[in-house]
Amino acid sequence: MDPNSDTETSAALGGNATQDPVDTLMNALVGQCDTLRTGWWSYEWCHRKYVRQFHIDDAQGTLDPVWSLGQYNHSTRVNATIERSDSMVDYFVGGQHCHETGEGRQSKVDLRCCTEAEHKVKSKKDRKSSAIASFASIREPGLCSYEVTICTPMLCGAVQGGGKNHTALDFLEALQGTCFSRHEGWWSYEFCYKRHFRQFHLVTVIDAKGKTSSVIQDEYSLGKAQEADINSSGADEAKYMVPKISADGSEEGVSTMEFEYTDGTTCELTQAPRGSSIQMICGAGDAILSVVEDYTCHYKVIISTTALCKHEAFVKKTPSTKSVSCRRS
Repeated sequence: MDPNSDTETSAALGGNATQDPVDTLMNALVGQCDTLRTGWWSYEWCHRKYVRQFHIDDAQGTLDPVWSLGQYNHSTRVNATIERSDSMVDYFVGGQHCHETGEGRQSKVDLRCCTEAEHKVKSKKDRKSSAIASFASIREPGLCSYEVTICTPMLCGAVQGGGKNHTALDFLEALQGTCFSRHEGWWSYEFCYKRHFRQFHLVTVIDAKGKTSSVIQDEYSLGKAQEADINSSGADEAKYMVPKISADGSEEGVSTMEFEYTDGTTCELTQAPRGSSIQMICGAGDAILSVVEDYTCHYKVIISTTALCKHEAFVKKTPSTKSVSCRRS
C-alpha cells in the first residue's frame, strides 16, 4: 500500500475470527448469476458483483439500453424466525445516475429460502434460472431504489427443527428417488441415490408410424447401494465424511461424502462383480461430474449436489477479513 496516497483506502487482511455458518453457505454462490425478464425490461443479478437492468433487442441481438442498478457494497444477516429460515441481505450501490434523485441507483438483494409460490414464474421461456439460485422478483419501492428477491436452497434448512443440528445425511435425504445421468460418447451413466449406478448404451429406433424413441441396447450395473448405507441415519455421518483431496494430493479444506456401491454385473476380466466409489461434493447443480475406471471394472464417480452446500463442512471457507485505513501523514 502506498503510504503517500491522498485517498483513504480499505484493504482486507486475514483474521482468525470464526466465519458465520450462513456466510460459509453463501460462498457456494460465488460466480452465480441469474436473469428475470418482465416485459420490456430484463434484469440480471450476479452474486456479490452487480445488479443491472437492460432491454433485449431480439431483432438485433443486442442489449440496449443497459443500466447498472448497483455494485456490491456490503451484507447483513437477518436471523431466523418461526416463519422462515435465516436470510442474507446484500446491498448494491453506485449504479446508473438517477436524474430524479441526483444519486446512483441502488439495490437491496434479499437471499432466502423461498416458498413454492415464490419460485413460480409466468413464462418459463422468458426466464433462465441456475440450479443453485433463482431471480424470483424485483420491485422499485422508491425512485431508483430496488428490492430484489433471490431464492436459494443454500438457506433452506439452514435453521430448522427447533435448533436441530442437521447432518450431511439429513440433507442428502432430499435426493431420495432422484437420479442423475451423464452421456459420454457411446456410453451413458445413471446414478440413483441409495439405489444404483449403471452404464448403458442408448439407440434410437423408429416405429411403423415414424415415431422415434430411445431404447437401452447394452447395460451393466456398476454397483448397488449397500444395505447399511440405505438404512443409515444422521448419527452415521462420520462413517462417510472424508476430506476432499486435490490433484496434487493435498487436502482442499472441505469434506466429501463417500459411498461404496457393490455387487454390480460380473466383470469378464476379473470374474468379480463390478463396483464403484461414489464421491459426493457440494456443487452448483445436481449432476454426475466424472466417471473414471480407476482399476479393472471398478469406477470412481464424482457427484455434485446442492444438498451438501447446506452443510458448512462441504463449502470452502474464505478467510475472515477486517478493514484498515491508510492516510498520508
